[in-house]
Amino acid sequence: MKEYEKKQIITKEKQLFIYNYLINKFESDRIIQINYYYDNDSFYLYKNNKTLRVRQIDDNLKLEYKYNKSYLFDVRICDEYTANLSSLPNTLRAPIKEQNDNEYRKVGVLITERYNFKLDDFTISLDKNLYLGVVDYEIEVESEKLSNELDFINELELDFKQTSVSKYDRFVTQLKKQDDIL
Repeated sequence: MKEYEKKQIITKEKQLFIYNYLINKFESDRIIQINYYYDNDSFYLYKNNKTLRVRQIDDNLKLEYKYNKSYLFDVRICDEYTANLSSLPNTLRAPIKEQNDNEYRKVGVLITERYNFKLDDFTISLDKNLYLGVVDYEIEVESEKLSNELDFINELELDFKQTSVSKYDRFVTQLKKQDDIL
């Protein structure tokens, strides 16, 4: 499956403004998701712009592997493999064969409180992320096809020209600061 997304780090105040704008106009749901990230000791996946994680929502576990990441202007495009899991593993292999075919261990956890707003052919997600002593706020606009949500984004006073880094990139950057790794 292909995934198309725009994302941007925002302030807590900006998130509240967008939430208040959207809440009475569109159907929404609130979820708590826990992302368990996997990599090896040399952070091979991170260095090769790939993400391997298990995402937990309630009692449901889903393996997610993002690869072939690229950008078309301010839209991130990637291939995504997903599969349901019955339990949380301590180690994983990438579902798409890697050159090194390593086994990857759990390197950390990021917790997200997410509000999803479904609009036509795209979803706006407002995230509050907690990881390694950090709290940040983010907006994601995601679709399974290239969509034209530009008019709506302009109403929210957002500028996606500076695409923010992924949650996993921010997680590893913070981990490097704390553990002096990589």
